Order: sequence, then C-alpha cells, then structure tokens
Amino acid sequence: MLRLAITLPDGSTAERAFLTGPVTVGRAEDVTLSLKDLSLSRRHALFEPGPHGWTVQDLGSRNGTFVNGHRLTGPQALRMGDALQLGQVRIQVLECGAPAEVSDREIGETTLLKPVAKVLKDSGVDALPVTAEASKETLHRYAERLSLLAKVHEALASQVTEEGLLTLVLDQIFDQLHPDQAAIFLKGEDGSFACAASRCQKDCYDKLLLSRSLVREVVDKKAAALVVDAFTDARFQQAMSLRAVGVRSILAVPLLTEDVALGLLVCASRLAVRSFTQEDLEFVVPLASVAAMRLRNLRLALEAAEKKRLEQELALARRIQVGLFREEIP
Repeated sequence: MLRLAITLPDGSTAERAFLTGPVTVGRAEDVTLSLKDLSLSRRHALFEPGPHGWTVQDLGSRNGTFVNGHRLTGPQALRMGDALQLGQVRIQVLECGAPAEVSDREIGETTLLKPVAKVLKDSGVDALPVTAEASKETLHRYAERLSLLAKVHEALASQVTEEGLLTLVLDQIFDQLHPDQAAIFLKGEDGSFACAASRCQKDCYDKLLLSRSLVREVVDKKAAALVVDAFTDARFQQAMSLRAVGVRSILAVPLLTEDVALGLLVCASRLAVRSFTQEDLEFVVPLASVAAMRLRNLRLALEAAEKKRLEQELALARRIQVGLFREEIP
C-alpha cells in the first residue's frame, strides 16, 4: 500500500491511499492523482510498486520532483517518512511497504489451528457467557469486546468501495493489535490468492511471505491460525534479514461469509515487539467475519448495478431497433 499526506500551496491537506499501482500524479484530468495546482505539470511524477516496495520518478516536469531536498534524476526507492516536493505541492510518505506474497513453503510445527466457529463462540460473539459461573471480569471483558466490534461494524458499514473497506480493516488491526505488518489476501476467480492490501510499521521493511500450505489450511478448514514461532517455520529459512530483527508471531484468519472464503487476513509481528495471543484471535476473527460480510454486500451491490446497467442498455437498443421500422406498410 502507498499512503500519502498531501499539502497544497493554499494550506489545504488531504490523505490518499493506493492499494495498487502505478500511480501518476499531475494536473491533468486523466492521471491517477489529479491535483489542481499550476506549479504541477500535467503529468508530473510516477509512483510504482515493486518487489521491494514503491519507487518514484519524475516525468520530465517543469519544476522537478524532489525527495528529502534532492532533485530526482531517475527512479528512487521510497521509505516511510520521506518528504517530497512536486512544484509547490508537499507530499509525505506515510506508508510504502512491499506487498505480501504467498510462497510454496510448508507450515511450521509451531503453527496452531482453531476452527473459526469455536473462536467466535469463545469470544462471546455467538454465545455470550451469562451463566452463573462467569465472573464479573469475564463479563466485563466480553462486553468491551462486543462494544468495540459494534463500533467496527458501524465504521465498516460506512464504506462504499472495496478499497476503502480494506483500508479501514487495516486501520482497525493496527489500532488494536499494533503488529509490524498486516495484509489482506483476496481469492481470485482461478482460486489463487493475491495481496489486495498491506501495511507495515516504519521500521519494518521485510516482505511478508505467507505459506501456501497455511493458506489452504486456513481457507479449506475454516480455521484461524496462530504461528507461535515463525523462525522455526521452513518458509522463513531464506529470509536472512529476519535473523537480525528477531523471530515473528503470525495470525492468519479467513474472511468467511456463508461458509465461503473470500480471502484471509494476516498479521505479523516480531516477538521482541509482541507475541499474538488467544485474546488477539478473539478480536481478529469477528473483525474478519464482519469485513467478509461487508465485502460480499459491496460485490453484490456492484453486480446488481452492472445488471441494471445492462438491462437499461438492452432496453435502449430495443427501442432503437423498433424505431427503425415504419409504423405503416408503404
């Protein structure tokens, strides 16, 4: 994901996020990010995602593109916190992490799986424990969780685009769990899973590699996975940079709606920062369920709108064809 904070010469500010690229910035109407400022060229700069993150390059603009005070002469890799100057427009890079990927590595022995239905029951979403045996602390904890999920549900319901929905889900994950990285994989028509949105902390630049076998276990068995110690997992053996930053704890949860998996949500963190727990699972699983339901509704709404558009076009075509015939025989 590329997330930018934009400040125009008049002092007005805006924040824009892009899940995919390329992203063209300029004054023209047909660019990805159109900014109405005369100091910009019509096609001023280009942001592109790559295997190691995002890059930026100037497109031959009149006033140039500057990164941290240095004028660009070619493509340059972006880092979180970089300050860009495009004409009189200031842009700060809030996020620019490399997209997560699915690898062919196997699941590690420290990966624990738990059915989503069981997690929902334990979390109190499906069956709030109001028995006499439940302590006040337990009831208070479950009440807080349900209150939080209600707020999340309300926030997700306000999103009218898939991009906005995925961005908000990542916002909630980082607000509540504070992971190093998080990613959302969506299932394509061919059954493969591709990263639709990802985010990472400022000091975390290692690409998140997700085991294909872990994806199958999570999606096919409708189970939430908790990787206790990713350092022992075979899929990380080639990621030598992980040895320098420490081992990782990982959560992987399916996006289920009516027993159909639309994708999965993944969170990763260095154990030196935090290790995910059962309590974290009990927050992420209901969040993923709500997100999946909203995602399905958005797609159904788009399908309905497309069907209505086709029906209107067919009706118009029929009226045109009928209009070609004379009402009376010559």
